[in-house]
Amino acid sequence: MSEVKRYWVESRMLVQEGWHHDDTEVVQAWALDRVTAERDAALGREAALREELDEAQRVLSFSGNEADAYSTAALHEDLASVNSDKEAYAQNAIDLRKRVDALQALLTAADEELDRAGGYYLNKNSECLQLRKRADALEGLLRDWLKDFGRTHCGLQRLKERTQAALKPADGQRNQCDGCQAGIPVVNGAHRMGKPDRYPDTMSCTAKLYQP
Repeated sequence: MSEVKRYWVESRMLVQEGWHHDDTEVVQAWALDRVTAERDAALGREAALREELDEAQRVLSFSGNEADAYSTAALHEDLASVNSDKEAYAQNAIDLRKRVDALQALLTAADEELDRAGGYYLNKNSECLQLRKRADALEGLLRDWLKDFGRTHCGLQRLKERTQAALKPADGQRNQCDGCQAGIPVVNGAHRMGKPDRYPDTMSCTAKLYQP
């Protein structure tokens, strides 16, 4: 804004500022009009700036609301995705647990089968060792028979007794039933289960070692 010159009334003339002697001052009309126009223009620019500021604030507020709404929707989508992933992970964990349990059951069954097979093998191995020992003993007796064949009767009797003693365990293990293993006497092909003074309950002997 340009500077406005001020004047003071001095009798019949105007005195420029700095030369006055009292407080009465005036300005020229054209200067007042110019200042008024400049003021109105400044006020107009201020009003326009205020409108622009208000519009900018409205736009900013609307953008903020849209951003909040978008952020909320995005958060809901992310949360739904996380929940879905969590459910899928839980289901995968359940399926994996079932597979592990099934494999563990198969492993346990295999271990039990291996134990049974191992026990069967040990039993068979023990039987084979016993049979080998008996075969060796019988082979030795047969060789002794060959050596003593044609000798005195006493030598043959001794070999017969040794042979019978060697063969007796094999006969004792052939098809023995419970009565045989318990040592219950056999009468006419049956074990007598009752007491002598009572009714003689009997149990048939299945060993087929006794004649009725």
